[in-house]
Amino acid sequence: MKLRFCLSALVLGSILFALGCAKPAFDVSAVFDPLAPFPTEATFSWNDSANHPPQNPELQSIDYDRLLKQVSNEEFAKRGYSQAASESPDFRLSYELTVHRWISAETTRATGTLSLSLVDAKTDNRVWLGYGRAEVLIGLNEKERVERLRVILTDMLKNFPPNQRGE
Repeated sequence: MKLRFCLSALVLGSILFALGCAKPAFDVSAVFDPLAPFPTEATFSWNDSANHPPQNPELQSIDYDRLLKQVSNEEFAKRGYSQAASESPDFRLSYELTVHRWISAETTRATGTLSLSLVDAKTDNRVWLGYGRAEVLIGLNEKERVERLRVILTDMLKNFPPNQRGE
């Protein structure tokens, strides 16, 4: 009887996981302007005046700005978009990173949301927006933070640059 219960639980768990009912570690999405051109290779620069790092005092010791730019530069470069060496990039990239904290009688948690915005430098129009959300884990070391950011950005950029051929 015990074996039958264990097998039933295992099968049910496998079915729920296969159907996508298991909670993902990260929520990630991206949208783009369907009328904006996305070349296979382009340059960008960081628009530091548009960046919004987290304002939580507990997170001030973590250099999110440096880590986020480092991983973003690497992930965009893998897709043909490199940080501009000149004064005239094709795009400007900025981010907003916020942390929301919930404390109640039933649960406590902190969730971080990351938005990356790519703006056409010529038209000043936002042409791509990536969004990610994950639980904040304050106890991670820098290597673990970089790896988490890499996983999130890899997923966020999986269809970048956008395919505009309808395929």
